[in-house]
This record gives sequence, structure tokens and C-alpha cells, in this order.
Amino acid sequence: MPYLAEGPWARLRHLGARRAELLVCATAARQGLRDLLECAWSALLAAAAEPLDSVTWRAALAVSTDPAVVASRGLRELTTAVRGQVRCLGGQRVCHRVARAVHAAAAEPGGIPPGGPPPWNAPASPMAAG
Repeated sequence: MPYLAEGPWARLRHLGARRAELLVCATAARQGLRDLLECAWSALLAAAAEPLDSVTWRAALAVSTDPAVVASRGLRELTTAVRGQVRCLGGQRVCHRVARAVHAAAAEPGGIPPGGPPPWNAPASPMAAG
């Protein structure tokens, strides 16, 4: 910068830099969440066109992040629970298409099965395990 920023301009420069920093952090958090879901519950990402922006999708995750719990509930019970969370998140109504897709995704979550070593740590052959 060819001049020394003073007064209000210095404050505006600081606020602009802080905004850019917050955007980078928020984007990294969203990408990290998407990466974790691809490993743990990959079918859930297909439940909405823009899942991380869908209030109904986020409300369903607020109800439970465990596919077994979501699958054990009936669709009507899940929709009722999601409706309460949608209001908490500032939404107005449940998108029933997304709620049905989340419930269906819970039946076959995909991803890496829980427990045991991850597949990239599995031995190449039975002889290598010994």
C-alpha cells in the first residue's frame, strides 16, 4: 500500500481482512463436514441438491446423526421431529422430498462400516496379517 491507512480506512481494511479470514474458515469447515459425511454416511449427501444449504437436511441431522436411529423412526415420526428443528434453524416448513430422501438414505447409509480397521490399513494378504 503506497500510503499509511488512517482512521476509518484502517478500520475498513481490518474488517475486510477479517471477513476474508472468516470466509476461508467457513468454507474449510463445510468441506470438512462433506468429507466426513462421504466416509460415514455417503447416501445422505444425495438427499438434497445442496445438502449443506438445505434447512430440512440440516434439521434432520440435528434430530440424529446416526443412520440407525433415523431408520428406526417411521417417516411420520422423523418428519415431526424435523419440523421442530426446522423452526429452531429459522426455517418455515419441512421439505417433504428431502425428509423422505433422508429417511431412505438411513436405510442404506453407505460409507465405511463402523468398527474394525479402515480398508486402507487392511493387510494385503492373509499371510501378511500373521
